[in-house]
Amino acid sequence: MFILPIAGFAAGTIGALIGAGGGFIIVSLLLYVFPQDSPGLITTVSQSVVLLTSLSASTIYVREKRVNFKSSLNIAAGGIIGMALGAFTVEHLSRGYFQIICGMALFSLMIYLLINPLRKPRETQNISLSNRSTARKFWLFILGLSTGFMGGLLGIGGGIFIVPSLVQIFAFPAHIATATSQFVILITSPAAIAVHATAVPVTDYLLRILLLGLGAIIGAQVGARISKYFSAPWLIRSLALTVGLVGLQLMNRGISII
Repeated sequence: MFILPIAGFAAGTIGALIGAGGGFIIVSLLLYVFPQDSPGLITTVSQSVVLLTSLSASTIYVREKRVNFKSSLNIAAGGIIGMALGAFTVEHLSRGYFQIICGMALFSLMIYLLINPLRKPRETQNISLSNRSTARKFWLFILGLSTGFMGGLLGIGGGIFIVPSLVQIFAFPAHIATATSQFVILITSPAAIAVHATAVPVTDYLLRILLLGLGAIIGAQVGARISKYFSAPWLIRSLALTVGLVGLQLMNRGISII
């Protein structure tokens, strides 16, 4: 158990730094340390820690005025639904196949982001996605729905999908994207926790959540404070490498289980 606060600190720091909540670190750790646990239990613990991480980081991001609140609410509207659906789905999936499929998706995302870490400026930018149009709100809702589903399925909050989408599709500055992503996760992750609570006795694992959460809260403060000192390409490439490593790990573990 002594490793849990350390892992939580690492997850909180890296998660706040790249706007991803740190759930990918928590899930990876729990898969190795507790091989007997079901996907539903692992994602329940991870989502609980992600909620604490996003809460801690958002206090700084809001104070620094880096959160795009209007976009956050549009994304969160779809994200709440997606989170609930993803959490419900993972409760009915076998651990092996679930890890292989998700690992392949994460590894593919890594390749794309390493090749194209930032959206290149274009003279003919799609206005419907760059202003306050109805179309923009609709696509932000769809973004929340899809990333929320993946986040609920993987137990990782969804930030690893939200941040690159905001940067690549909606031309958000990377530092605004990471802060906005954390705020979205703060709103949407309780939906996944609520779904899991109907199938998993969360109170039986409070000690695990508290130990991870303690480190995550402190780490999120550190990550949020230092994130503004790193360049945008560095943030996106760091996110890509992290995503790829988690993808390989998930695929390897999934194959060994089948």
